[in-house]
Amino acid sequence: MIRLFNENIAETITINGEQFAYLQKVMRVQIGEEIAIFNANDGEFLFQIANIEKRFLEASKIKILRNFQEPERKIFCVFSKIKQKNAELIIQKCTEIGVHGFIPMVTARTVEKNLNIERLSKIAIEACEQCGRLDIPEILAEITINELPKLGGDLILLSQFSEKSSLKIEGNAFVISGPEGGFTTQELEFLEGICTKLNVSKNILRAETAAILGCGIIMNSIL
Repeated sequence: MIRLFNENIAETITINGEQFAYLQKVMRVQIGEEIAIFNANDGEFLFQIANIEKRFLEASKIKILRNFQEPERKIFCVFSKIKQKNAELIIQKCTEIGVHGFIPMVTARTVEKNLNIERLSKIAIEACEQCGRLDIPEILAEITINELPKLGGDLILLSQFSEKSSLKIEGNAFVISGPEGGFTTQELEFLEGICTKLNVSKNILRAETAAILGCGIIMNSIL
């Protein structure tokens, strides 16, 4: 079934813009067809398309499908700012596996100066529509590596030099992945003093691969 995110769910919803273009040109929906519309506050509802105009369509609410349940523990992906297309892959795949939010981090070897946050948020929404999630993960304000202790929760550093391949998570966790050029020696010394290290692979992984795999391992530990 087609799923669409909408911030405000009413008895009748007007769909326009990119969502309307998707429904009309890609999915070629017809009057009477049913779609699901969701958000974390209201839940997910079954709607029926009641009217299609040139630039918009209207859908009427039929029934509720499910409510959103807040997770007991939340996983955040703290990724060193990398090239936009690679950051987009992190957002897409980590959203699919259930990561609660994303925090870009500035390090000594940061490559990408300005990530397109609007684009990353759009990718998160599209990933939720595809994978069945109700809540849209947040793209939080960027931080510097020195600000990590302020996050609270469990700080987990993805490291090839750790003997631990799994961790037991008691509360919220912040999974930290490095930049494309790796952390500097000084940064590693700082991180090792505040983080628990987790080894996700014996191989040297790309930054985006490490972030996705690391978050997947931690997500699996709290299921």
